[in-house]
Amino acid sequence: MYLSDFDLQQLDEAKVSRLAPSQKEVLLWKVLADLKEARERLKANSQTSSRPPSSDPPWWGTEVKAEAESEEAVEVTEGKRAEGKRGAPVEAPETDASPGPRSGAGSACAPPLKRAGRSKGAPGHSRVVTLAVSSPVIHRPEHCALCGQALAEQAFIAGGGLYVLDIEMESGEGLGGLRLRHDKHLYGEVRCGCGHVNRSEPGRCANEPGWAIALSEWQLVGPMLATLIVCLALRLHLSRRRIQEFLRDWLGVELSTSTSTHCIHESGRAVEPIEEQLVEELQQACLAHADETPWKEWGQLLWLRVISTPTLCL
Repeated sequence: MYLSDFDLQQLDEAKVSRLAPSQKEVLLWKVLADLKEARERLKANSQTSSRPPSSDPPWWGTEVKAEAESEEAVEVTEGKRAEGKRGAPVEAPETDASPGPRSGAGSACAPPLKRAGRSKGAPGHSRVVTLAVSSPVIHRPEHCALCGQALAEQAFIAGGGLYVLDIEMESGEGLGGLRLRHDKHLYGEVRCGCGHVNRSEPGRCANEPGWAIALSEWQLVGPMLATLIVCLALRLHLSRRRIQEFLRDWLGVELSTSTSTHCIHESGRAVEPIEEQLVEELQQACLAHADETPWKEWGQLLWLRVISTPTLCL
């Protein structure tokens, strides 16, 4: 999306009419691209995208559900008739002979339904920032989303941010090694000379078919630390608990096992397009080794084929 909700709230007829013809043309193409993407998102459902079935509207598929319930009722009725014809006793529905109120959804004796989430007034649990900040990273809008002019650095006003844990290779005259970083990423607003306020936000990739994981910059773990977690899991075959132990003992980083799993899944989606590039490099290689082995998934016999060179493996 080129224009965020914050940008659209500032647009009106008077502000657009003051733009130059070239600026209006740029704005028109941005609006057209956003409109096409919004239409595609409206048409998406659990059958055509990676969205879960719970995200479908409640009225979607009611006819199919009603037909299934009617067919099930007909089968039960026919089964009871068949039992009666064969002389089998048909059990009568149970009745409640007690004079007191019945236990059910409308009964006064039924316990009240508990709402999801923590109770009102209960103390919450969140991550406590105890590490020192290595350096702030300012994400400043560089060009105006309305007129396209360059924005001044001095006009940046921070409005929010997040802390990111990452690692880097120490380089210098002495011995190198891994060094932990704790960066503070700042996002904010810059007002343009045309009056439009531009806001920077963490990036987020659009949903892709076949993927339930989302790519977003709003993460606690940076790209290099996520790469180390993938290496520990897939190259060194460490469990999630062992990865948690390694990061705590050697780097002083406290991460949950679910965070490590999320990093592995997100990295898998991020590197998926690289397969095409690997195929191109394999075709240009002078020597390649190939092998195959049986690979079963959900009872289906498949074959895993591996092609490797001194620099890559596919």
